[in-house]
Amino acid sequence: TRLAAVGMSWFHKCQSDRTMQERQWHLNLAFFNGNQHVQFRRTTQNGPFDLYTPPAPYYRVRIVINKVRQIIRKEVARLTAQKPNAFVVPASTEDADVFAAQAGEQIWDSLWREKKFNKVLREAVFWQAVCGNGFIKTYWDATKTDINDPDVKGDICMENITPFHIFI
Repeated sequence: TRLAAVGMSWFHKCQSDRTMQERQWHLNLAFFNGNQHVQFRRTTQNGPFDLYTPPAPYYRVRIVINKVRQIIRKEVARLTAQKPNAFVVPASTEDADVFAAQAGEQIWDSLWREKKFNKVLREAVFWQAVCGNGFIKTYWDATKTDINDPDVKGDICMENITPFHIFI
């Protein structure tokens, strides 16, 4: 129970330390979605916050020209225009090591295509452009089966993790 209490205290400290960044992330997402007239409203004394759109006077028209979406889409397109390269350096100049390095590069190309890594990368780059950081989680899932060989149990999985789910 003491270990759980220490873990929970670390979690709450991480949660409170990133409050200002999280507010900015919510504001950036609102701007990306075209809500340029939002403001923060506290829901409790020291607790979380809420974004809301205050009512405009009856004589004011709120026109939104969303430049933020255009900038973020351009940044995502620029950063994902080319496929990332993976280089495998052989341990020595022996033929076996050189062939193993070439096989490693071929495995990267195969995983890029099979796992549709470009989609995961685009999502992570989107979060990086909006919030300043994006994460890709790669893990082994023993419950899945390989697409090419159903007899093989387990598969590599890649997914995008939003900054809202990371605590440092």
